Formats: sequence, C-alpha cells, structure tokens
Amino acid sequence: MKRIALWTIAAVAVVLVTGPVSGQAYTITIPDADMGAYTATYFPQGLDSGDYFQHGADGHLTVWQYKDAVGSAGIYYPPSGVYPDGDPGSNNLIGYSWGGTIYQVLLGTPLLADTAYTLSVWAGQRAGSSNFAEGSTLELWVVGGTEPLNSVELAVPLAGTFVQTILGVPVITDASLFGRDLEIRLVCVGTGTGTKVVDFDLFELTAIYIPVPEPATMTLLALGGLAMLRRRRK
Repeated sequence: MKRIALWTIAAVAVVLVTGPVSGQAYTITIPDADMGAYTATYFPQGLDSGDYFQHGADGHLTVWQYKDAVGSAGIYYPPSGVYPDGDPGSNNLIGYSWGGTIYQVLLGTPLLADTAYTLSVWAGQRAGSSNFAEGSTLELWVVGGTEPLNSVELAVPLAGTFVQTILGVPVITDASLFGRDLEIRLVCVGTGTGTKVVDFDLFELTAIYIPVPEPATMTLLALGGLAMLRRRRK
C-alpha cells in the first residue's frame, strides 16, 4: 500500500509540474502589424501607383501612434526598386520614421505573471541609401511603466533589404506591473526629416507560459522522486 501511495504521489507531482499549458507558446494579435492601414486622402490613386506617403506628424496614422516627433513618420508605399525583394508583409506598405517614437498600446492584452514574451520587427534600408538610423531600438513596455520591460537595438540591414530584430523579454517578477496593458515601441534616433530614417514592417509578438511551481508542488515532486529512487534500489 505504501508503494502504491508513493507512486500515486509521483504521478500527481509530474502532472502538477508539467501541466498541459506549460511551455506552450501562443501568438498575440497586434492590430495593423504589417502597416497596412492607410487613408485614401494620402494615397489618392490607390495602392498601384507607388511612392505615396501618409505622414504621422500631422495625425494621419490610423492605428499606430507617433510621439517625441523630431521629423515625420507614417506609412510608405515604396516605388519599384527601393526594395527589390518586396516587403516582409503582404501589402507592399511599410512604416517609416525620421526620428521619434512609433508606439501602440495593446488594449486588453495585460502583462501576465509566469510568462515570457518575444517581440520582433523587420527593419529596412532603402536601395542606394546609407542613412539607416543606427542605434534605434525595439522596446516592450507596460502602460504607465517607468522603463521598458526590455529593449534591443535594431539590426542594421543592407541597402535594399529588410532584416529581422528579435527581442526576448524574460519572466517579469514585479507584481506591481501585472495586469497593465502591453505597449510596443519603436524608437528612431533620427534627428529630423532628411537625416536618418528607419523603415519597418511586420511586428510579431508571442508569449510562453512558464509557471514557477508552488512550494506544495515542489514537495510532491520531491516525494515522487524519492519514490522512484526507492523502487530503483529495490
């Protein structure tokens, strides 16, 4: 009877520690992740003509917001040849910033305990250009936070190409931040229109649940391990 009881404890411990949702990644929806939202006013001939801009400095970004502006930012339809292999998204539209912060609050998507995040974006440098704003950063925040949960400098693309930057955000332990909506920021270090620029496209955000075992669960795991060790010795 004792042997059965010990093996029962071992089985329960394994189930509690490796529950079915642990370690499973899931995608978080980012509205207008591929920069496809635009207004007809700024693309009067539709999306077949190319080389149209929708500037953010005068409030015409539709989903993403623009602050700390030192130049202009918005949506760009690059003409043929600027990016010979196309853009990472599926609509031929990309974002751009000549300096300042592009951001979006993910309403209804709070920071969760025991959860790690991965945020990525593709940054591009136009063909024939060498004015990519090196030192620009990708950041993940919570609303009202005083510093980013984590940040990383954008990888520098070759002219005429895009390159992906991936930001890992480990499990946050500050409980005062839990429940606050997540906020994505792309900070361009350009100093004004015509200086240094970042083109960008296709943001992606995933989360993975990594629970920390409770003390009671750890006790069950220890007992389970002892049970298996005892059986092996016999």
